[in-house]
Amino acid sequence: EWPPLQVYLKHYRSAEVDLSAIAVAYYLLLTAFPLIVIAANIFPYFNINITDLLALMKQNLPSNIYKSVSAITINIFSKPSSSVLGVATLTGLLTMTKSLTSLQKAINKAYGVSQHRDFVIGRLVGVLASLLILFLLTFVLLFSTFYYKKRFQQTFMVIILEKI
Repeated sequence: EWPPLQVYLKHYRSAEVDLSAIAVAYYLLLTAFPLIVIAANIFPYFNINITDLLALMKQNLPSNIYKSVSAITINIFSKPSSSVLGVATLTGLLTMTKSLTSLQKAINKAYGVSQHRDFVIGRLVGVLASLLILFLLTFVLLFSTFYYKKRFQQTFMVIILEKI
């Protein structure tokens, strides 16, 4: 057997990468739901005209599904809920911090690094990394939205006109 492969496999098994990956994936999945709630609560601040959206949904959805989906859409796009937004933000930050802490522990274990941070500093690093990631994601999303807005509108109109 090839010695470098044996060393790699021994290191891989000792690091328990599969268990660490499961923990990180679990917390990232938990983070997705608060982020969806945050996005839904931000829509009313954009003053989006929902009549076109409702007309498009009415054309493309079955009538029994349209009734419930249109009520939810009207609710989401018309009334922001600051209390739900606050809870979703805190929950999202907590789960993302937990995910990054799990990732940090997995990397430390994989490279044989002893725990050199106490609980508070580890959490603080996780919170700061979470805030940095959220800031970067928001920046990229806003930049790409405004930069490609015109191209998207043209493409979207072509798709709608093809369906008519």
